Amino acid sequence: MTIRASTTADMGEVAALVRASFAERLHPFMTYAQSGIAAFLGAITEHPLLFPGHRLLTCEDAGGRVTGFAEFRVDGQNGLLSYICVAPAARRSGLAKRMIANFLSENSGLTRLDLDVFEENEPAIHLYEQLGFAGMDRSLWLTRHLPAPAEGNAQPVNPAGALAAYVRYGFCEMPVRYNARSHRLGRIGARTLRCFEAEDFGDEALLAAVRHLLPELDIALLISPADQAQRWNGQNVNVSRRMSLDLRARLSAGAAT
Repeated sequence: MTIRASTTADMGEVAALVRASFAERLHPFMTYAQSGIAAFLGAITEHPLLFPGHRLLTCEDAGGRVTGFAEFRVDGQNGLLSYICVAPAARRSGLAKRMIANFLSENSGLTRLDLDVFEENEPAIHLYEQLGFAGMDRSLWLTRHLPAPAEGNAQPVNPAGALAAYVRYGFCEMPVRYNARSHRLGRIGARTLRCFEAEDFGDEALLAAVRHLLPELDIALLISPADQAQRWNGQNVNVSRRMSLDLRARLSAGAAT
């Protein structure tokens, strides 16, 4: 197996591998399960200067078939493992460990590597624990039905840009100006409105006004820390956990040598 930087030519196989790794019930809430994810990841490989800090790795077998993929992000001395997946036939062969090790070897100045993992994915949690990741802060994925459309003073901030991104990728950020305040929202697929702020998830008037602009939307999604989720009236459809790998000792050892 060979691990290398991802290329645009990989992205058709990568997109199929990524989508298949999500349970179908979660597809409406996952940006990487949408129709244009190959185009989105391809944009990162084609225009790396527009996506600073992104690192995409592909693993391929002797026949050139994609067997694994990982996306990392670097922000100063902190790293984030945004996504990692391995083809079913190649699992339990150490590919995930090798992709993480490859990234860390090429980014030796990091002091921490974070990741989010679905709570139901016990094999992955066990793997990360073996690698030294710790910490189990939980987030609940809450959904609710949107209220009926109602006219309001909601105005999209950049409608042309949001529409272009949605048509190409199947998801987009969709900031809205409402009651003299900007609200960071997003669209995932045909039906889901992503709320990044808990207060927006509970704001009936705002949601009704947004649905007036896009009546096909009918579900709102909020990813909330578990200790705050009880404040919001929503159905829990998923649980994710944040884990971190402390790399300071490794960094200190490298400096000493």
